[in-house]
Amino acid sequence: MRSLSLEGLPPEIVERIAIWTVLLGNLGPPSSLIPLQLTCRYIYHSISFQNSSTLYATLFKITFDTQALKRRYPDRFTATCLAKEYRRRWICLRRMKAYAPEPNVNKNLNMIWGYADDMPGIYPLRDKLEDCWMAYLMFTESDGKNPRVLRWANIIEWVHSLICFDIHFTATRSQEDQSLPAHSVRRSLGLWLYWFILRYENLVNETRQALSRANRMLRPYTFASFEYTHFFAPWSIYHLPITTEIAHNAHPPMQATENAPWIANLTPQSNTIELSEYLGSPLKVCSPLIAHAASLLFFSRMQRFPLGQPDATEADIAIMNEALMRLGPRPYAPSHTRTNFPSFVDSKTYDDDVLRLLSCHDPTSVTQPPGPRYQFKPGSLAGEWEGRFVIYPLDTHEAIMAGEPPLPHIERAMLLQSSQAWTFREFHHPHTLRGQSRRDYISFHQKYATSTDYTYTPLSSRHPPSAFLPSHARPPITPGQAMKAHIPENTRLNHVPGGLMVQQSAQDVFYHEIFTADEANTATTHNAADEYGDDDDDDDGSPRIEPGTSEGLEIILKGEAITPSNEISFSHSLMEPGSTAEGTIRPWDGLITVLATPLTESSGVPNTRRIDQWLYKGRKGRI
Repeated sequence: MRSLSLEGLPPEIVERIAIWTVLLGNLGPPSSLIPLQLTCRYIYHSISFQNSSTLYATLFKITFDTQALKRRYPDRFTATCLAKEYRRRWICLRRMKAYAPEPNVNKNLNMIWGYADDMPGIYPLRDKLEDCWMAYLMFTESDGKNPRVLRWANIIEWVHSLICFDIHFTATRSQEDQSLPAHSVRRSLGLWLYWFILRYENLVNETRQALSRANRMLRPYTFASFEYTHFFAPWSIYHLPITTEIAHNAHPPMQATENAPWIANLTPQSNTIELSEYLGSPLKVCSPLIAHAASLLFFSRMQRFPLGQPDATEADIAIMNEALMRLGPRPYAPSHTRTNFPSFVDSKTYDDDVLRLLSCHDPTSVTQPPGPRYQFKPGSLAGEWEGRFVIYPLDTHEAIMAGEPPLPHIERAMLLQSSQAWTFREFHHPHTLRGQSRRDYISFHQKYATSTDYTYTPLSSRHPPSAFLPSHARPPITPGQAMKAHIPENTRLNHVPGGLMVQQSAQDVFYHEIFTADEANTATTHNAADEYGDDDDDDDGSPRIEPGTSEGLEIILKGEAITPSNEISFSHSLMEPGSTAEGTIRPWDGLITVLATPLTESSGVPNTRRIDQWLYKGRKGRI
């Protein structure tokens, strides 16, 4: 009779046994493999980390979400890289669980966490930063699995400890010193994680004391834009990347003086951070901006009890009414605008934000970073937008610019609020849409007519036979002054069928309009090739523009203020219906710059355009 031995099992069977051994255990590090490895030397070597990267890569795919990794890091999506990341993640998650508070478990959190950088605890700052990065990236990669694993590590309690012993402590100390809180990558990631774990029911039931404490912590990061940047590169430069030498010549650094201590630095600088290991090798990124996270957290509290909320569910109303009864009179919230709280069931919604961190970390590097890079999606800004405009009084701004300590002014300033609603139209230079000839132009729209990633109408529905459709597009116009949203002076923007005719220096340049999904659904379908025919021989002698090589404005915006959908809480809007806006979008990182001109009645004369203008700068993102 033959004796049976584990050493006779094929490697793939041993691997399958190991996988089921882990799956049948509780969620957590694969500690159940240790008894299996001790059965014999053959099993030990077969499932050891050094000899079985496929086993640990399979366990990674079972435990964590992988679709985002496949899209964002295609070169690293290998068995070896996934196995290394599997081991690293469980080291970080186990450490987070050990240092996070737990019910009925006595832990000396003061000794563990310490207080910011000056009084570190037994939790090393380097490990704390690595854990912040891992949690942040896991949230943005989530398709449903990652939050479950993070909850195993007590992520909510861990984030609250980070806020308490680091960010809030730093804010409290800065209030005592009457100085702005020091910025760090760890604090930026901490506020982003604080936003990721925020839930509506917790927000509306926040006590007045907790609300006041949170607002004091968040106000400086939200409103001190002269100290905490809202951009990945200086907003005043349209074309990026730009070499360091050219940047210093065109935008020399400016030194702060006693009378002007808050001079904006408009010289591009590298913001590159190298993570020591991610998916098996170092990764170059930049930190997510702390001002963005603080703004989301601050304004979600400002409008936590929205008036006239049109899409409120019965559960939302019940939670809101219960909180109002418990907390007493509601705080003033002059907008029904609903906050979009984080959701982690589709990682594609975070692709743009993460790709910015991966490809926009160094505006002075002309070398393309490996892997996918950020690209603005045509049509993503076209349509109607509604929200609130918040600013502190101008005398507060003047006092800060004059050199007075900014923190007391920011903390005490009364915030002025106004509703704003806009409809924007988006125009692209044809070369950005691969349009070199009429044949190319038509085939491009036919290609994307059924695309699920973009929404386009058929070419003929937007370009009737009378439309201006150049066979070879002229170069885009040259950018103008940044304070004018990069639109050159003495430039006329005229609507024509299918787009925008830009008149500059006696030259007409056509920009094609990208429509919204609503307009696409109502458009009439035609056969564009049959209507326009084949005109490849038509050449007006204009230079051809290769995609991505332009030195001009690639995207132009035109907007008009409209009536907000709910005005019950406003008696006045800074931008009355009929106000206009013109602007541009920077392709490098999607920075939106818009110059808005109010339209109000002046001296009893209706439809009088005021001389004051407002420059809006920001970005569109999921987070």
